[in-house]
Amino acid sequence: MCCVRVQDVVESWVIFSEHLSLSQLQQGVRSGRFVQGTFLASRENYLEGTLRVRGDGDSDKEVLIQGLQHLNRAMHDDIVCVEMFPEERWVAPSSLVLHDEGVAGDVAEENEEDVLKAESGKMRRPTGKVVGIIKRNSRPLCGMLMPSPIKEATRHLFTPADRRMPRVRVETRQAASLQAHRIVVAIGDWLRHSRYPNIRLHRDAPHAVTPHPSVPWSASSGSSFCHLTRGHVALYAIQPSNPKHER
Repeated sequence: MCCVRVQDVVESWVIFSEHLSLSQLQQGVRSGRFVQGTFLASRENYLEGTLRVRGDGDSDKEVLIQGLQHLNRAMHDDIVCVEMFPEERWVAPSSLVLHDEGVAGDVAEENEEDVLKAESGKMRRPTGKVVGIIKRNSRPLCGMLMPSPIKEATRHLFTPADRRMPRVRVETRQAASLQAHRIVVAIGDWLRHSRYPNIRLHRDAPHAVTPHPSVPWSASSGSSFCHLTRGHVALYAIQPSNPKHER
């Protein structure tokens, strides 16, 4: 009988490289091995982004990052560290417009191949890969829940209104009641074996909830607003004069 190690199975699921520790990142920046800056995701291509590195005066430096694995779970406005590639591995920005439609892994790989083909022959730019996150962009995301086509599924995809942010995998049994509402989520963990960040929702016990104070939003009369966090869900029905909180 052939024995398969659990470790081998887990490693086969891994999509992303492990992030280095903060001390390793700081040491790498000091030694010149890594560069630190703000990650700026592309609005038009979910497989591409730019690291903006502060220079002296107005001389900011930009590093191109291309491909799902090289982006390594970086999100727009994160402070990240990047390992630079040698010049022979530099690439040019892609001219393709690619939006993440929640495609399967093999289709995502085809998209990456298309990106590389589209940039061949263009002016190449300094290129690298994300090796760690110094500080996450922790702001909540506003968007819509897209229920799974599988009947009675509990895992669904949340699509943020800001195309620079990734989709989020949401675990909830309330998808049918939430899909018609604009909602706000706080991103949870993004594990190495997961294509998307994760969040799990519960509605077990009554819990008093107020709208998130840091999320600017407005609603016209008769519309609805739903606020989600890791622990609870609350729907806000906006009336002409007095907001009514519903559970």
